[in-house]
Amino acid sequence: MHKHAPQEKDVQSVEQGSIFQRGIDAGLLAQELFPGGIDASPDAPYLYAQSIEDTARYMRQGHQIIYEAAFQYDGVMCAVDMLVKDNNEWTAYEVKSSTAVKPAHLQDAALQYYVIKNSGVAIKEFALVHINKQYVRQGALDLKKLFKPQSLLADILPAQELIGEKINELLAVARQTTTPEIEPGMQCLKPYPCDFLSFCGAMEVLQKLQDAEQSGVAVNDVPEEKELKIKYPLHFLYTNTWLSAIPERDGDWPYRPVYFQLQGKTIKEKNAEPSNWNYISSNKWESDEANFSLLKEKLLLHEGSIIVVDKETESYNLSTLAKAYPKEAAAINNIKRRLVELPKRKTEETKNSAVKEINLINSSVQAAAIFYNIPKNIPEAEKEMLQTKLKEFGDEELQKMMKKLND
Repeated sequence: MHKHAPQEKDVQSVEQGSIFQRGIDAGLLAQELFPGGIDASPDAPYLYAQSIEDTARYMRQGHQIIYEAAFQYDGVMCAVDMLVKDNNEWTAYEVKSSTAVKPAHLQDAALQYYVIKNSGVAIKEFALVHINKQYVRQGALDLKKLFKPQSLLADILPAQELIGEKINELLAVARQTTTPEIEPGMQCLKPYPCDFLSFCGAMEVLQKLQDAEQSGVAVNDVPEEKELKIKYPLHFLYTNTWLSAIPERDGDWPYRPVYFQLQGKTIKEKNAEPSNWNYISSNKWESDEANFSLLKEKLLLHEGSIIVVDKETESYNLSTLAKAYPKEAAAINNIKRRLVELPKRKTEETKNSAVKEINLINSSVQAAAIFYNIPKNIPEAEKEMLQTKLKEFGDEELQKMMKKLND
């Protein structure tokens, strides 16, 4: 499809674009681990031949560090983030914004090693550079602590024969003029969602699987809903967080969820009118102390149950807040103990996992991606418009929680 019908690709979501940009940013920053290199990336996307020729020329000219070095063998092209020569031996580095090596990374690296080696370049080492989740920023970024190189040779060398066989299969597919007749399924989502889900009707098929599963739930299979134990004053809490692979501020660590939106409703006693409260940050550089202060004012200093959409996620986010403010850990744990998630009926709990993965890209996730990319010098009117939209979405979620509790 990428070769014969690229125009059929799905429109990239804001959240997907944010993930891709996160990887690009990590790759560019990691280049500073080996400064002074020459860039072999093409002038425009898909001009791979230029990149391959430039890489070969730079190697002949004696360059010791090449960024985006590209190679080709047997009809397959690959590029590595950094190619570094030390004592006349080359090491390839691939950079990922994840905090660990994943199976898909090994498969990619095995292919890259296969192409580079067979194109005539001896590689003494192939390492994946990923994020060190234990790093806490204090002052300027310490790249040697932020990034963690890990050798992959022991994993990718045994896969070389299989890679050669698989390449032959895939080249045969690429030569076909029609798409293979394969029913949509979980392979459409693993290890990453396909770019052509809409073209193949995969979304519709997976939705039907979910509907069939839910309609097959017998009435007797639906568990009795236990009485929800809540205590007044009752608090409804909606939150939103941004996160980044690269710590933006002192005290932050990779992928720390930072609150940028807190909204709530408090009902002091049964049948009383709710009072509303909210705080939305201006941008990601703003300290989250204002958010923490609001939590203290509205929740820490009071009793009562705290209704949330997802107790597990909220507990994790509060735990990271306690890590950032260790002196307040006891008070924050008091909030965690009072969290209550509204019960789900079985038909809600048994959704097809594939559909759940697709539906993760929702308004809340997109809002976090948009907020993270708000520039520091955004015009005041535009900032207020974004904050208004965020508040409106938060109000809708709070109303849903209240309605669900009443039902």
